[in-house]
Amino acid sequence: MAKEFTFGITPGIEYLLDEFENQFTLIHIQNMLETAVEHFDKSNFISFKPNKLTTLVTDGNNNILQEIPLWIPQDIWMIKEESKTAIVIVAMLPREY
Repeated sequence: MAKEFTFGITPGIEYLLDEFENQFTLIHIQNMLETAVEHFDKSNFISFKPNKLTTLVTDGNNNILQEIPLWIPQDIWMIKEESKTAIVIVAMLPREY
């Protein structure tokens, strides 16, 4: 049975997209989502942390899962919730949790 999929971004993420419009775009968010999906088998909480010109991808316990060639302006979290019928993923800033 197929599950309904919903992806959302918070006002903080929208602000970053507006503030850094040419440096941080929806394509970056899409790349982050694809990376998070690769790691959701390890944790329902994936954190992206800026590391100069790359980004560190960590789980909820700060274990480094991957380093990706992507610039982000600040820490961004992706959190997954799943039920029998739906998967919901939200991208947010830590202060919005």
